[in-house]
Amino acid sequence: MNKIVIGAVTAVVVGVGAAAGWYFIGKESGPSVASVGSAPALDCAGIKANVDATLAALPPEVKATYSGLECAGAKLTFAELRFGFLGGGGVEDSALKLSGLVIDDAFAANAKTVFNAASYPQGQAPGTAALPLAGKITAVKVAIGPASGGGIAFDNLDISDLASRQFGKAPPATLAELGALGPAGLADVLQAFSFSAFTFKNLTGGPADAVTPGATKTVLSIASVGLSAFDGKTLGGLDVASITATPDAGSGKVSFGSIGVKGLGVADLAALATSAANMGMGDETSMGVKALLSITAESATVKAFEAAGLDDPKDRIKFASISVEQLKALAFSKLTLEGLEGVVSASDVFFSLDKLTLAGIDIGSALKPLETDPNAEPDFSKMRADAYDLAGLKVGPVEGARVELASLTARSSDYVDGIATRGSASLKSLVFPAAIIPEGDRQPLTDLGYDALKFDASTDYAFDPKTKTMDLKDFTLKLVDGGALTLKFNFSNFDIQALQAAAQSFEPPAALLASKVTGASLSYKDDTLIGRALKLIAKEQGATEDALIEQAKGFIQMQIAAAPGPVTKAALEGALAFVNSRKGVTITLAPPAAVSFGELAGLIENVEGAAAALGLTVKAD
Repeated sequence: MNKIVIGAVTAVVVGVGAAAGWYFIGKESGPSVASVGSAPALDCAGIKANVDATLAALPPEVKATYSGLECAGAKLTFAELRFGFLGGGGVEDSALKLSGLVIDDAFAANAKTVFNAASYPQGQAPGTAALPLAGKITAVKVAIGPASGGGIAFDNLDISDLASRQFGKAPPATLAELGALGPAGLADVLQAFSFSAFTFKNLTGGPADAVTPGATKTVLSIASVGLSAFDGKTLGGLDVASITATPDAGSGKVSFGSIGVKGLGVADLAALATSAANMGMGDETSMGVKALLSITAESATVKAFEAAGLDDPKDRIKFASISVEQLKALAFSKLTLEGLEGVVSASDVFFSLDKLTLAGIDIGSALKPLETDPNAEPDFSKMRADAYDLAGLKVGPVEGARVELASLTARSSDYVDGIATRGSASLKSLVFPAAIIPEGDRQPLTDLGYDALKFDASTDYAFDPKTKTMDLKDFTLKLVDGGALTLKFNFSNFDIQALQAAAQSFEPPAALLASKVTGASLSYKDDTLIGRALKLIAKEQGATEDALIEQAKGFIQMQIAAAPGPVTKAALEGALAFVNSRKGVTITLAPPAAVSFGELAGLIENVEGAAAALGLTVKAD
């Protein structure tokens, strides 16, 4: 068990390790919970004696009192019903008080069958049929906490069509026994119940007020909470509106406009906890991973989140919404984040993002090894992302120029053994302002005539896992108002899995030596960059641009004269043509026969041999 403490109130949370929480395993649509129907009339003449006997049978650490008891037909009303929870020395630690409590269509006999230990004969299996308990339970106000102050309170409790089967074991005779149930036992208790709706409003909570005795300092407030259609295995929905939390000490606050989750359930958590207990597994890492991988949901959405002033009054982070669709085992069909913005004043950083959409994401497969071995490493090669779409990113100082990215899109598909055999990406308008570079280092950029560098980029590839052929169809990097560089290649015997394994273990990519070059090209198309560079160098050297060009031509002509063979000579002549035109150049590799990188390493001192083996050509535009 794990605990959340607000003041002196302790809430038990089903969960294990780092994944503690209420875990619901869902379907694409919520369950259908039927009405419990009409209850038979209560024995109103003997109702007080029955209530007194029921409360007297509670664990000895619980002292119950009530006032304003009324009975009519199948309806039971209390002006107030209070349960005090005693600690050491019989002193009350906390209490649960319900004011204006009304139970409509109360099934008294069924309540005894579920909650009375005498209804669980030894040697007889508990009943599995869902028994109606109440058509509706309402309370004007509910307060949980000690008389000295602190705790939580909320208004307008409303539970509809409450039912329950018998628990897996007879109800504990003491609170200590209840606390010792463990995750499996508590999950069984939770799964026993069903309801069509469970709502309340105006929740407030916090520690005892240090100034006013018996009062509570509010650090948490929630406008409303609604759970719908829970059948013991799945929950139709959870909707929480207007959440605000503030630190007990210090400043700042955290708020949510709303949280909504659809298609939740608990069945797999109980199975997980039970199997872990039977196997003797107790490692928190493994159990935490198992619990995380057991979560599914049809959808989840958080809107209008903001955290401000927690470490510094100027700090903040907020987003308009974040939503997840079809979550299962830490994989989801779609995640969308909109309207992100934040400030980290200690680092003088501002960031914002208009929208991020991820599709076909699988993180869980990378964590699978940790399910059985807490010391295992995540297998990051199994992580998967079918699509990224990012728009409107800005990062930079709180005041001043910032790096901006208009859009980034990426696609991956046709997975084989966890490898995307098709992929493409496009980057639009990545802008680096000169002003973000320290003043003493930005002069070369300014001398080139740029107030900012603006880039576009794109890539497209295909991989054939049968032939281990990697075909980079395009990788283009363009400096807007500068020039564009494009790379293409085709490598055979390209062992991606071996290269990934080497990268994960931080070893040299030895498998690359066996890869073979079957074709490649690198081209550059100039716009203004060469002219800008010539102007800058000429200024620095006190020379003319024409003189620099002649100097470069003279150097290449010397290399041509000393070329070790016809292939290198032709390539140098192509380079000379580029210096003359200064428009563009393409370097092409077209080996007569595929040549491996290992073979090329053996030709490092044989320039002509390497050039011939690669089929090197250089052509100017």
